[in-house]
Formats: sequence, structure tokens, C-alpha cells
Amino acid sequence: MLFLPLAAAALALAGAKTDGLDEVFGAFEGIETVQGRFVQAKKMKAFKEVQNQKGYFKSSKDGRVLFVIEEPLRSVFAVKGGKVLVRYPDLDWEEITDLDASPSLGAAVRSILAVLGTTSAAAVRKAYKAKVKKEKEGWTVVLRPRAKSLSAAIDRIVMRVRPGALVERVEIHEVSGDSTIIDFSDVVFNKPVDDPLLDF
Repeated sequence: MLFLPLAAAALALAGAKTDGLDEVFGAFEGIETVQGRFVQAKKMKAFKEVQNQKGYFKSSKDGRVLFVIEEPLRSVFAVKGGKVLVRYPDLDWEEITDLDASPSLGAAVRSILAVLGTTSAAAVRKAYKAKVKKEKEGWTVVLRPRAKSLSAAIDRIVMRVRPGALVERVEIHEVSGDSTIIDFSDVVFNKPVDDPLLDF
């Protein structure tokens, strides 16, 4: 009788290893922080033209996240110590939210940590159903949220990952039909991510 539970456990472990996530995210294990620049194109049903934005990001395994859009309209999205700050300096508006009070926001933050590279295969596997396709140089990873709070808004996240834990591009496809494509550049690992915008 002991054989059946052991066999089931072995099959579960084999399945986890063959989903490809360990190969993709193995290099992420030694990464404590990542930062760089981005350009993103937002396609929204409400607008005829694509909304192009650019800025910089910082992310840390301790849960700190900073995503700053510099153009065309400056905005700040920051996470630290269980709090989320959204700020529009040009409009003189900001809001601070408790992360625990909003499951959907918490799921969104976990998504950001996943796509910015400060995560692990186990964390991604827990939060998403994943499909991995091996490319010539790297992988394409399609993530579908497991949490209902996030899957109600996000249909899938598509990541283009190069060897060495370099997330090159992320596509976020929403259930509504809106989408955001983010291209990353000037990415550096394990440098301090201190920033005055994280002091809130």
C-alpha cells in the first residue's frame, strides 16, 4: 500500500520537472534584485491609438517593487512592506492601499514579481498554469493565473526569457481584450534598489 503514495509522489515530481519551469527559472534563484528600463505599448478598446509609455523599474525578492512611467504622463506604482502606492505627480494625486485588503492587487503584485525576475519556478508554478516552449535562444513562457481574483482580469501573460534569467519581453493579455506589451532593456541584477519613491 505504501507503493501507491510513493508512486503518486514520484509522478507529481516528474510532472513538475517536465513542465520546463525549472529550466527557465533555475537561473533566477541567485537573483535578489533586478532593475532596468522599459518601453510599453498599451492597446485598449477605449482608445483608437496604441498608448506608448516608457520608464524604469526596480524589483527585489523581499517584495519591494517600483514601476515608474516617465513619459508621456508620469506615474508611480510602488510596493513595500505590504503597502501599495499609486501616484500621479503631475495631477497631484496619490493613494496608498493595504495589499492584504485587496486579493486581486496582491495577485497582480505577485505577477509583477514573476515577470521582473525576482521569483522562482516553485512560486510561478503555484500561481500559474504554465506552458514553456524552447526557442533558439531561450524560452517563451505562457502563464495563466490560477487565482480567480486574477484570472477574472488577466487571461494570460506571455514572457520571452533569454538564458541567464533575462526577461526580454512581457505581454499581458486581459480578459477584456486590452493588452500591454513591455520590452525591457539595460537590465542589471543584484544592485541596490533603494529609491526615494520607495520611502512611503
